[in-house]
Amino acid sequence: MSVKEEKLGDLQVVEPISERGSLVEEKLSIDSSRVNSLDTMRGYCVLMMIAWHYYFFLKVDYLETNFFIFWIMNIIVLPGNPMFVIVMGASLVLSLERRKQKGYNSRDNIIHLIKRAILFFVVHHVMVISYLLYFGPVVFQVRGLYPGWIPALGINAIICFFLMYLRKIYRFFVIVGINISSIINLIPYIGLDFNSLFYMIFGTILGELIVEARKKGNVSAFQKRIFILGIILFILGIPCELYINSIYDLSFPNTDVLNKPFFAVYSIGIFILTFAVLFRIQDYNKNKKRISHHLTLFSSLSLTIFYFHYALGTNFFMPFGFGNFFSLYSYVLFLIAFYITLYLISVLWSRSKNKYSLEWFIRKFS
Repeated sequence: MSVKEEKLGDLQVVEPISERGSLVEEKLSIDSSRVNSLDTMRGYCVLMMIAWHYYFFLKVDYLETNFFIFWIMNIIVLPGNPMFVIVMGASLVLSLERRKQKGYNSRDNIIHLIKRAILFFVVHHVMVISYLLYFGPVVFQVRGLYPGWIPALGINAIICFFLMYLRKIYRFFVIVGINISSIINLIPYIGLDFNSLFYMIFGTILGELIVEARKKGNVSAFQKRIFILGIILFILGIPCELYINSIYDLSFPNTDVLNKPFFAVYSIGIFILTFAVLFRIQDYNKNKKRISHHLTLFSSLSLTIFYFHYALGTNFFMPFGFGNFFSLYSYVLFLIAFYITLYLISVLWSRSKNKYSLEWFIRKFS
């Protein structure tokens, strides 16, 4: 999953119109180097990604396993996929805003995004090679191997770059159109994940709202509105999730629901509500911005972790076969041990600013 965005520069503070409370509004509108809540959510999504990909090796047809898959994996973990893409879309806007302040023009930015998409494609072959080691040449017949999920996100970022010239309301209609077309299979499959484009466009809208709120000094009003919207969407999403549970057999891994509008309402609702709470804690109240610092360590290495855990799963767990390795309890113990190990590695790596990680190479050459 993720794709790292560069650090944000400070956004210009716009003086409040009224003098009363101006010091408070100025303090709230001062931008830190990052949107800490987005980093936290990206780190959370990395953990959910690992949990999702490895639970395919759970032993099936056990009562406790079915219960866990139904209530934990499909309802809590699976939304981490669209949430990650939303974060990527918002980060794209903030990254381009930073580049704009540094003097980069549109031509520079599109070249930057094209370079990143090409690098994502090159890095993608880390996973392709791991598949080759296990499957052999037959791997090239696997549907969806090219361009691959991460390179597809890079291509979607380029598409979003041009869509950002449209007003937010028109992009919303594009989102609706993509969602409807996925229902009736109007868009043929050409290797790109148009459902991830759906979520990334939504992320660009959110990112622009953040930038506008900071520039206008309306961070307080933005925080309140996004919190109310999160509550509304979450409430609307609950019956949507119940509908999905009644239509699909979720006692086994089922990614088909990712393409359904009902799941979109549910996952976006969870994202907005969670983001609103974290934004209040980490970006609205600057004194608490490091409260989830541990999760941001995973965020800064999300691309490296994505390909590492994929290669590990392919070459170590896959020979045992899907649905035939972990009991539920051994799976949970494995996840805990794996998370702790990744955390310790991330702490040590962060001391050298993640030098020689995939993120480091992409920043260096794009």
